[in-house]
Amino acid sequence: MRIKLIAVAAVLALSIALCLFSMHQVFAALDQMEYQTALLLERIDAGDLEGGRQVLAEMARQWEKAKPLLEALTPHGDLHDVTLQYVEAATNLESGDMDDFARSAALLREYLKHLREHESLSWSNLF
Repeated sequence: MRIKLIAVAAVLALSIALCLFSMHQVFAALDQMEYQTALLLERIDAGDLEGGRQVLAEMARQWEKAKPLLEALTPHGDLHDVTLQYVEAATNLESGDMDDFARSAALLREYLKHLREHESLSWSNLF
């Protein structure tokens, strides 16, 4: 009986550690993307289109770097939605369509927020 209790406690501790590690990794990537999105919008609002393009390029690099780990930890559909909005925002910026760019950037922020909520530790996620 004692061995079973120790085994259950060890598995529980390992599960908690794995959950905390995965949350930290996902939230670190999301924090970076949210920061880059805010920076992108600041640059665009200031009229710095070239700076906006540079931020988008950096976002792409960071997202592709984080993507393999995120694919292992989060739903693929959510990652696909974020990627689509990033690509759409970049396309709209390149074509000079600022209204569609603003819509794409807003949706990008919303998808990042949704991904954070989906991965957060909450009662609704546990049950």
